[in-house]
Amino acid sequence: MPISQIKPMFIQEYLSKLHDKTPRLCETVKGLLSNIFEYAVNNGIIERNPIKAVFIAKHERTKGQALTAKEEKYFLQAIENSKYKTLFLKMLYSGVRPCEINYITENVKENTLTIKNGKLKSYQKNLTRTIPIFPKYKPYAGLSFRKVNTTSLSAEFSKLCPNHQLKDLRHTFTTRARECGIDNELVAIWTGHSLGNITSSVYTHFSMDFQQEQAKKLIY
Repeated sequence: MPISQIKPMFIQEYLSKLHDKTPRLCETVKGLLSNIFEYAVNNGIIERNPIKAVFIAKHERTKGQALTAKEEKYFLQAIENSKYKTLFLKMLYSGVRPCEINYITENVKENTLTIKNGKLKSYQKNLTRTIPIFPKYKPYAGLSFRKVNTTSLSAEFSKLCPNHQLKDLRHTFTTRARECGIDNELVAIWTGHSLGNITSSVYTHFSMDFQQEQAKKLIY
């Protein structure tokens, strides 16, 4: 449709249907459309942004929840015969995001994992992060697997662990690291979290030798 013919009621109907199916995606699409229409307003293509007349209930994003020690034990038993067992274990013992699991390079000799960062903020420049191979991960380092669609991986995880989401493996890793006494900033670096406005000097403070020593604590 020509942008000048797109009216609020049309957008409202479209986004309402999308919201019923995937509220989080709806929120993202609304923001994208708003930027497009605002650009059109600023360039004199249309007089006003039609998104401003559209109402969509704000999506409450759920936070991840780590598996308890008991749940983790049951999960390890449940995945024993799963074709995704290796993938699940590598995620659980490294803290990688589901979108990063297909992009891990293992260097067993150097005892490191290099991961292509799945989420980058506008101020972040590191396309990859290199972290130690943790003790729990080590038995599975070098085990190959085919690249997998994360939707299929999530569906399999939901069957095996119905009270959690796939991303909760990442939260479990973070929780176990903190329980083992690992510094919070170091855990953030390992998992690729933003450190906000902390300067890059923080990263250089944690040398790989230091990280390797700290990684040895991750035994539980």
